[in-house]
Amino acid sequence: MKRLNFCINIFLFFVVAVAVASCGDKKHSLQVEDRQIRVDGQNYLIASGEIDYARIPREYWSDRLEKLSAMGFNTITVKVPWMLHEPQEGCFDFEGIKDVKAFCELAHDKGLFVWLHIGPYVGAEWDMGGLPWWLLNVEKISLRSSQPAFMQRVERYFTALGKELSGSLISNGGNIALLQIEEAQGLLKEDKEYLRILLNCAKKCGFDNVVTFTAVTKDNYISNSIQEAYFSLDIDTKSSGENNFVGIAKFRYDAPLVCSSINGDYRAVWGGAVASRSWNKAFMRMYELVRNNIPFSLNGVVAGNSYGSTSGASMKDGLYKPYTTAHNVDGIIKMWGGLDGYYNRFGDVLYSFASGNENKERLTFDTVPYLASFPEVEVTDVAPLFENLPAAIESKTLLTMEQCNIGSGAVLYSTQLPAVVDGATLQLKGVHDHARVYIDGAPIAVVDRRNGEDGEITLSALSGGAKLDILVDATGRVGDIMGYKDYKGLTKGVELLNGSEPAKLLTDWKIYPLPADYTFASAKNFKKMANANVPGYYRVTFDKERDGDFYLYMGDWGKGEVWLNGKSLGRFWNSGPQTALYVPGCWVKDGANELVIVDWVGPSDPAILGTDFAQM
Repeated sequence: MKRLNFCINIFLFFVVAVAVASCGDKKHSLQVEDRQIRVDGQNYLIASGEIDYARIPREYWSDRLEKLSAMGFNTITVKVPWMLHEPQEGCFDFEGIKDVKAFCELAHDKGLFVWLHIGPYVGAEWDMGGLPWWLLNVEKISLRSSQPAFMQRVERYFTALGKELSGSLISNGGNIALLQIEEAQGLLKEDKEYLRILLNCAKKCGFDNVVTFTAVTKDNYISNSIQEAYFSLDIDTKSSGENNFVGIAKFRYDAPLVCSSINGDYRAVWGGAVASRSWNKAFMRMYELVRNNIPFSLNGVVAGNSYGSTSGASMKDGLYKPYTTAHNVDGIIKMWGGLDGYYNRFGDVLYSFASGNENKERLTFDTVPYLASFPEVEVTDVAPLFENLPAAIESKTLLTMEQCNIGSGAVLYSTQLPAVVDGATLQLKGVHDHARVYIDGAPIAVVDRRNGEDGEITLSALSGGAKLDILVDATGRVGDIMGYKDYKGLTKGVELLNGSEPAKLLTDWKIYPLPADYTFASAKNFKKMANANVPGYYRVTFDKERDGDFYLYMGDWGKGEVWLNGKSLGRFWNSGPQTALYVPGCWVKDGANELVIVDWVGPSDPAILGTDFAQM
């Protein structure tokens, strides 16, 4: 009976706190009552489509939101990646494509509620699940925990985020109707204290008077839920939608049954197959939910692009799997704004069940957005990497990329070898993520973390003083393992096994940080080089009309990043499956346009080509 009374008290707290705070609001009020979400006193079936504002050019926000609304969604799910908004500790950025406040306000204008996920971990295939890389420089940091060192930084971030968004809560006349802290992904251990501290921190920072959820799965809803908040369930497309809620319905009789995400295994990784989602299965799960009046969020609806070095990675069966730049490439709303055949099929169900569509005119989009192209242009302005190095950091031991104070790009490690006998081996330990090894300027080996993070290289006989260079570039940080710290660079050392001598740890390094940054990449000493195929920086200007989006074919280049007129288009890698980078037409200028490319490997054919075919 004590537990029953406690649950009722918590239930009353939610109804009073949210409903009373909304009484003075002339637009909407939202509360939970009788296990139902109610808007303005009426039962309201939330139908939410997930959309990543920072993966869509700001100029296209309005179009994508209109198409989500016209599809029948009444809400959008917005995940806020901490890493984007605090790229350096204590320095916040909410400008341009990162202006989440403007995005939510635009959604308000379109008549859409917002289901806001503030993290601090949001997953969504972001680098480190959305956590900022500089956390790894905090001594003995425990990620996603109640540790003071972590929570102090979360509170500073939540405070900045609250200043941006608390005014947009539904209780303040805005459209942020639901709030979620943390995600179910990777929460493998029970840590209710962390969730309680996180909830209180969010309230303190302005996210109070809003219905709040934590995320769970059907396997961890007991260990990873707290009575002070409701919880929502992540489900996959493999199991029946309503059956996931059988145990949960008995566990919290006062709570609404809510699905925070209909997931599917469709994330493309470098070196993997082309991503293809089973939208038919997702459709069936959605139909099962709405038929049972269960609010839901559907992810993967809108395709986007992980601009910059923002895409993350996962660990599957102990193997490193970095995500491609293209995100949700199989989305119903395509990267260039086109619509999949499932658009109307999902819309038929949403207009039949989701609230808010009763008097809404169902718009149709008959015009297919135009994809442009341009002919091949040779790239001859080149700044070879080894001729354009920054000042070195001299260190007895190796430093990670984070210790060099950069979050993405590459690090070049240089030292001199002693005399080496024929058959000696060089052992690289903890390669994160892709290493090319040179001796006296000649490439001798590649170590790819996808095949294991350690590499063993057999050497020929060398006289003393040979120069060893190891160029290590980073792809995404792992984000799907609780507390995992994915440092970049050479993370565990380099050893030399030289004949009968004991293994020797190599020391006395010159370390060159090479950030993936336009300002850094463009300020090099370029020279004319025809048919260059060296690691380095490449620059070309091409003329084009601003006549539509297109794809930049990168299949003949090695591995690196591209900037158009100073804006990053994301990473490329010739390991596939993605062979072209999406270029928003709104970023193209009429006339001359500049491309800057950093290629850590070197191209086989240094030329660019704009194609009207979406090459994944």
